[in-house]
Amino acid sequence: CKARNSGISIAKGEYITFCDHDDVYLPRKLEISYDLAQKYHADIVNVGHENLFDDGHRFTKGINLTCHNRQEISENIYAISFDHVSTIWDNLYRYKAFKDNFYFDSKYTRGQEDINFNFRLLQYARSFVATKEILYKHIIRKSLSTSSKIHIEVIEGMIDAIINYLRCLSSFEIDFSKRNDKNIMVLAKLFRILCV
Repeated sequence: CKARNSGISIAKGEYITFCDHDDVYLPRKLEISYDLAQKYHADIVNVGHENLFDDGHRFTKGINLTCHNRQEISENIYAISFDHVSTIWDNLYRYKAFKDNFYFDSKYTRGQEDINFNFRLLQYARSFVATKEILYKHIIRKSLSTSSKIHIEVIEGMIDAIINYLRCLSSFEIDFSKRNDKNIMVLAKLFRILCV
């Protein structure tokens, strides 16, 4: 988190994106993300990605979604929250839209910083665009992953993610006390991660 925050503090551009040191941007990832941000005036652009595990297993994630305003984000919050906020490397962010909230909490030293960062930013997003086009390859090495090992910091980070998810819903004036299937699916996913 400290290195990311140092980079953010000296950034000069309109947009910021991230790449893990062992992952791969596919050709045109930045170009397509930027074009979508410009075309839709998006505060957050999410691209499809492929997860590649060290055992050879792989799967892809992606969605085509355009939310021009907060109302449309609110209407699609469950789809966005379920699969498109757990990581930062598949997103492009309009820095100025989040300036006061655009930082990583340095208490997360063993994972969960991405999901908490994204839920915090999503509370202020005015527009969101996603493409299911696969533009990022995420390499997962179980033996090296900081978030795959259970530490008290990981548990605290997931509890914070649940709290930030509920704050996010509240920012869109969504009554999270109502039991609906989509809300339960997102919470179940967060709790499942917490309990693994």
